[in-house]
Amino acid sequence: MINIVEIKNKLGNGCTVPFVVWCDDGQTYIVKFPGNEQGVKALVNEFIASNLCEYLELPIFNYNLINVKKSDYNDKTKNDIIPLEGTAFGTVYNDNALTILNSSMISNASNKNDAIKILIFDILIGNFDRNKGNLMIDSISKKIFMIDHTHIFSLGTIWDEFQLPRLIDEKFDISNLNQFNYNNIMGSIKIDKGFNNELNKFIMKVKNISKEFIEDIIKNIPDDWNVSDREKTLLTDYIYNRFNRVDEILELLNMKGGDNSEN
Repeated sequence: MINIVEIKNKLGNGCTVPFVVWCDDGQTYIVKFPGNEQGVKALVNEFIASNLCEYLELPIFNYNLINVKKSDYNDKTKNDIIPLEGTAFGTVYNDNALTILNSSMISNASNKNDAIKILIFDILIGNFDRNKGNLMIDSISKKIFMIDHTHIFSLGTIWDEFQLPRLIDEKFDISNLNQFNYNNIMGSIKIDKGFNNELNKFIMKVKNISKEFIEDIIKNIPDDWNVSDREKTLLTDYIYNRFNRVDEILELLNMKGGDNSEN
């Protein structure tokens, strides 16, 4: 883990109260702290989603786990977060990132075909919070990036060992998706050979995830985030079950991919 050099300022008005933080690896991060008002499950969600995004080669900003000491907190944080020691979650700050405002911004992106993958991923992990502010584009590279996965698993930060069992076999639902980004993504799609090839590769990667790989992600959740063994088992089952049912999402979106693709 890396360490904090200075907490600079609060970023926006998000419910997890992220701060701009300079760390000892020389990078500036957007950091969510264990004492945020949503609790450590917001960090658990970010950690799991980011690892899954890496596996699926989805466009996220680089991230790190950050060691937090009580002495790191300052006057800028005292009214917003509880000064808990432990592990924070940070993503590298990119001041070239702009909010995606319309479908043409996606259509002109250098990785435009990642947009449908992002939509499918959100449905897979029960993320109904892909709002206007967390689908971004780098103004220099013209690359789409996704941020903010604190509210996933259909219940955001209130899942537990009692709620997760009923969610595992839950039907996929697109009615609860944020309509702004959903409409922009669907409006940007141009189905051609390149689109189909990328979608097929992505769907096969989803289907080929192993339970052992998911277990390894879950095992690496920091201990101070206090996820019980029972919850870890249920999180693994939830992800594995839903990834293996990705064809149901393709049917909802009226698309083909993977084993069901057409040449």
